[in-house]
Amino acid sequence: MKSIALIGMSGSGKSTIGKLLAEKLNMELIDTDQMVQTQEGCTINEIFAEKGEAYFRVKEAEAITLASNEKDAIIACGGGAVLNEESMGLLRKKCDVVYLDTTIEKILHQTDFSDRPLLKKNPQKLYEMLEIREPLYKKYATIIVDNIGSVEQTTDEIIKICGRKSMKLGLCAPITSIKQVEEIGYDYIEANVASLAAETEESFQELIKLVAASAIKPECFNCLLPGNILLVGEQVDHKLLEEYLDKAFYRVSAIGGKIVVWGSGFVRRCPEGFDKQRAYQQLVEAGGIIGQYAEKYGLTIVIEPLNPNETNMINKVTEGALLVKSINHKNILLLADLYHLINSGESINVVAQEQELIKHIHIADSIVTDVTVREFPTMEDKYNTSAFIKLLKSIGYAERVSLECNGRENYQEQIVMAYQAVKSWLENA
Repeated sequence: MKSIALIGMSGSGKSTIGKLLAEKLNMELIDTDQMVQTQEGCTINEIFAEKGEAYFRVKEAEAITLASNEKDAIIACGGGAVLNEESMGLLRKKCDVVYLDTTIEKILHQTDFSDRPLLKKNPQKLYEMLEIREPLYKKYATIIVDNIGSVEQTTDEIIKICGRKSMKLGLCAPITSIKQVEEIGYDYIEANVASLAAETEESFQELIKLVAASAIKPECFNCLLPGNILLVGEQVDHKLLEEYLDKAFYRVSAIGGKIVVWGSGFVRRCPEGFDKQRAYQQLVEAGGIIGQYAEKYGLTIVIEPLNPNETNMINKVTEGALLVKSINHKNILLLADLYHLINSGESINVVAQEQELIKHIHIADSIVTDVTVREFPTMEDKYNTSAFIKLLKSIGYAERVSLECNGRENYQEQIVMAYQAVKSWLENA
């Protein structure tokens, strides 16, 4: 088992649960706050009073760097550790990062704030701090655990999850085929946003009933925008975009969606003769609007870099990462699609480089010498797709992986064989 790093609000139970985890798993407990106090020879209250918060944050980051190098450890981090991007990057690379999600009311009820310098005079400040930190906790966590029960229950849940944590495998397919996909064993289905938005209200309600009767859900959606809603060029209409997003994201959320793929290569294509820099800025502006509506409906948008045959804007994972940073919205992250990655001339290792931003994966059997190849994987593994799965496991990726393939002959047989192949690689890589 990898080391486990606990993050969460001050008073959320990191030290208490960390101690019990260490006992049950026979692992060393490292409390980064205690490390700083031992090194400085004084309490955190005294450090804040005499040297200030900025000094403490530097020492906290140093403690996390040392702690992250330890093997088989439980690392209890301070509530503000998540404010340091470099520290969180180290922990994600080497640990299972567990966010203890609990209520402010529970924290206020059970916590003595006398030794917490940012809260001892005004515990109600927790609400303000949570608003800033919660998006970061969720961004950097590889596991989120609801700490609303007993310490024992939460500890056992963490042990259970960390012992079996793996990627979820889904299939890009219509919602109407959800029962068929469920019976094969897939964990979820990835459907089409534009199609869902175009359904009549009666048809939409029928789909709601169909999904309710299934053990799996359409957790992901692709094809974000229809061809008439352009994001780049002289015909951009933000009012039309907002009207569409409000309806589409409401439906995606209502039917169980969590992730929405922003591909839609045609609508983001830069027209011939149009200024590329202006086109990029238009994508940033559109991203801000898309992020706003994603936040409203509790969705995460992942930008999908597409190969040059499909669009002339954002072709590489590195370009997608830059766009994510330019948009700078907590609900906008990144997707890596093996087919597009290969056909844009990138190494699969770029996924490790941009792992902190990547929230979703698409795979297919693909080869750089033939853009038409986008097949369902098989145990034959003729294009070495298993190497990509192995890479994902090596960097600790534990989100969703969707099969997005073009094979339609013997479709039923192909989706069964693909499930068996990829599931085997996930379990044995």
